[in-house]
Amino acid sequence: METFFGQTATYLWTQSAQIAVLCVLVGAACFALRKRTSHLRYLLWLLIVAKCLAPSLVTVSLAILPNEPEPPRAAAVAPVMPILIEIPPAALETRYVASVPSTFIEPKPAEPSIFERLSEIGPKTWCGMIWLAGLCVFTVIVLAKAARIHHHLKSRRRPVNEALQNEVDEILAAAGKAPRLWLVGGIGQPFVWGLVRGSVYLPANFTRSTDRAHRRKILAHELAHVARFDALVNVLQTIAQAIFWFHPLVWIANRSIRAEREKCCDETAIARLAASPRDYSTAIVDT
Repeated sequence: METFFGQTATYLWTQSAQIAVLCVLVGAACFALRKRTSHLRYLLWLLIVAKCLAPSLVTVSLAILPNEPEPPRAAAVAPVMPILIEIPPAALETRYVASVPSTFIEPKPAEPSIFERLSEIGPKTWCGMIWLAGLCVFTVIVLAKAARIHHHLKSRRRPVNEALQNEVDEILAAAGKAPRLWLVGGIGQPFVWGLVRGSVYLPANFTRSTDRAHRRKILAHELAHVARFDALVNVLQTIAQAIFWFHPLVWIANRSIRAEREKCCDETAIARLAASPRDYSTAIVDT
């Protein structure tokens, strides 16, 4: 077990160093491309997620401590011929049998205490054990939140009316299959929820609080999330963040990915509806 945790700590250290270098390079590239389309910056930040999930491709070994000198080899000794000596049978007879008193029996060594065993664990093993504990805690929290949200949505959702479904079909046209749309009470804004493509969840008063032009812009934004499989990408981000929960740059990269993702959907919706950016942003803010 110590070998497993030690190897895990070494792997995480190597990956963390390479992720840090990649984050710096991607951040510099995105800053240089800050006036370009968000799709390019989004793809660059996704390299961080790919790096977290892919094994290390290049490993560089650096000798930090000098190698231990090899022990001197013993000089070669010439073989010695055995000498046969005849021993009379009388000398092999056992004359006396010595009995060892029980007081001279060597006692068994005492079992080491728990503190002594813990002191023998190396730092790499400790790091591997702490990482595994953090991974378990992070995973339990994420799964508990996901299960609570899924149960809440499933118990309160209801299908949309035919008129709203027709609006979605008009927006998509021949772009692909329309996702499921649900109305849910108690939410303030539309969002996509699922594992691969996901479904679109809308506030219960969505059809009454916005006009048709605003609804088309909002729906185009959410449909862009579905068409781009952003739900699946978000799951991969969560897995990467669970593995490298201790790495602050991974958290920063995931936050940047989510920000650029929203900008990508805005650009896609504006292009699909041929709307002006000012009218589109007004619809988003009003909703």
